[in-house]
Amino acid sequence: MGLAISKLCFHGRIEEDCCFSDKKYKRFYSKNGHQPYQVVMQLTGDGFAGGTSPFHVNEHVSVRYHYQYQCIFAPNDDSTIIYGVTIEQSHNQCSDDTRNDSSSTKNERFKLFKRCWDLSSQNTTTVARHSTITSGPWSVASNGKYICSQAMKLWREEDVFISRGDDVESDAVCCGFEGIVNEFRKLYPQTCPFSPDGTKVACTFESNNNGLQLAILHPSSMDIIHIIKASKECKGIKGTVASMTFSPDSAYLAVVSSKGQVYILRSSGLKLRHALNSEQVIYPLETLDPSINEPSSLEFDPRYDNKVFATCTFYRSLVKIWAVVKNEQRTCIATLYSIHFPRVVNVIKYSTEGDVLAVGCNEGVITCINTNDGTAVFDLNTTNQSPEFRSNAGIYHLSFSRTSEQLAASYSDGHIRVWQIPSDINLQHSCRVVINASVPESKVMQLPLPNKLKRYLLYKCF
Repeated sequence: MGLAISKLCFHGRIEEDCCFSDKKYKRFYSKNGHQPYQVVMQLTGDGFAGGTSPFHVNEHVSVRYHYQYQCIFAPNDDSTIIYGVTIEQSHNQCSDDTRNDSSSTKNERFKLFKRCWDLSSQNTTTVARHSTITSGPWSVASNGKYICSQAMKLWREEDVFISRGDDVESDAVCCGFEGIVNEFRKLYPQTCPFSPDGTKVACTFESNNNGLQLAILHPSSMDIIHIIKASKECKGIKGTVASMTFSPDSAYLAVVSSKGQVYILRSSGLKLRHALNSEQVIYPLETLDPSINEPSSLEFDPRYDNKVFATCTFYRSLVKIWAVVKNEQRTCIATLYSIHFPRVVNVIKYSTEGDVLAVGCNEGVITCINTNDGTAVFDLNTTNQSPEFRSNAGIYHLSFSRTSEQLAASYSDGHIRVWQIPSDINLQHSCRVVINASVPESKVMQLPLPNKLKRYLLYKCF
């Protein structure tokens, strides 16, 4: 498969030091205030599945991508949620002729839309689209200018798509990687994360000649900055890549394999720094076929530059919080907390300031963990809500608002529900909200304030 990358005809490039939004902060829309632990908004329709269940594969696996709706609060804007929907025929309706046909006419029946939901007006607008079989979650640059996704084409190949992140509807541009799609990637489409400093995009793909590869791209041109064969630095890697995440300081890229192995690479040059054996993250399985993929996902704690992170193991229902520690002889990774759950765990997400770790599970339950001691502090359960909000659907995406007062969750029943989170509102926090609503994020560093205070205003916790 070719590695040629097409140039993107976007007006203006992302400056290397420009990772902040040019817009002023917008608060979450609220008429009369909301009580904590309650669903305060629910997005339905407009391309959503409306209660259709995921395609069933076996007792452990269901195809997520058919009805997997991502949700992200827009950068520096808690009044808007960005979400993606894939509008396509069902698995059974897709004939072999359709899957094998490369014509644009048949490919047009498969579309992914990235849309924005205005919480005040309840209106939605399409911002980007591309014609593909399915797609991984959209990644949004920290300044909101670009969005990126890795998508499957024609059931055999996948590629990286990028689009502008502004309010003008546009087609996403295909970058020309043309990686091979394996069975795991059909079940768990890959994300292409932006680094927090806005200077990099990470992606992974397989080719006939070089096998599994990792690449760092420039976010506006999609030029290759670094590319390596995964086995070169990720020694003993098994399966394929399940997820990737940049550290808060953008210095490291965590790579998690579909067998639960964790590799932490320097984002500059993609050289290995730390590794975790799969036995440390996923214990021997007693109830599952040992050959089955049981992927994990990883999230860095935003309070630290790159030294603390959490992993979750889907079917093992296990969440672990780890820390990089130094002793007299070497640097190693130690377990801080292990939390077991009575149900399947699908996703984890840190709050903006890192004091809460939200764990999205099956049966419509979100458990919030106190990251200081590893204890569960409260559950967000739809069965305790008004009848129109009740659901036992699985949760596959989570996003905290900038202030961490709201949590948006994407459910497999085709709904996005926004929860009100209990929060400690103090004078310092209130002043930060007022200043950010008056000064664009990109101008905060120019204020005549101490650097520590300016970093606080920008939610830079480490």
